[in-house]
Amino acid sequence: MAAAMSVKMLSVILGLYFIIMGLNKLGPWFSVEMHKSLKTQHKELFKGSFFKLIVQQKLEVPSMLPSVYRQMMGSNEAFCGLLLLMFFLPLFVGNMANLMLLLQYADYLFSNFYIGNKFDKTGSVAVFLILLMSRMILVVLTRDSKDAGKVYVDASRTGSSSRADLEDDDEDEEDETQVTGEGDRDPKSAQKQASPKPEPKKVK
Repeated sequence: MAAAMSVKMLSVILGLYFIIMGLNKLGPWFSVEMHKSLKTQHKELFKGSFFKLIVQQKLEVPSMLPSVYRQMMGSNEAFCGLLLLMFFLPLFVGNMANLMLLLQYADYLFSNFYIGNKFDKTGSVAVFLILLMSRMILVVLTRDSKDAGKVYVDASRTGSSSRADLEDDDEDEEDETQVTGEGDRDPKSAQKQASPKPEPKKVK
């Protein structure tokens, strides 16, 4: 129960954060200064990202690719953050959003290490990586506790039915002993009791 509540609380916190950050990467929705800071930050992060390694392949980087990289990351954050807040959807939808955000922030962390950023710039990325991993661990623990509860309930049900079967067997054994006890009487003694006594002969 506590693990399930922790999953919901983490989902709300992470969902709201990623929606705000994702929208602010796409445009100045919440803060103009933060949007400008995120634009310059993603230009640096693009140098060490997996996106550059896949798309560029040692070619000259077009000027538009860092902007495309930022927009892709912002759209992924906003969309996955929205999925984390939708509790009415199946659980695997939230887990897929969690996994997509984990991959994105792992790319951020790798890019920061590649360009040589210090902990003051990589600290927030590491914190949210830990939070995303904690949510996945809590989901696994919640699933294990539910499975254990189902096994316990099934075991209790089978145990109660077996006790009832044992009681029925005991009653059947008692009935059999009573029947066999009545049937095991000596047939000679039964014949003696049933046959009348012979009358004494009269002497003439």
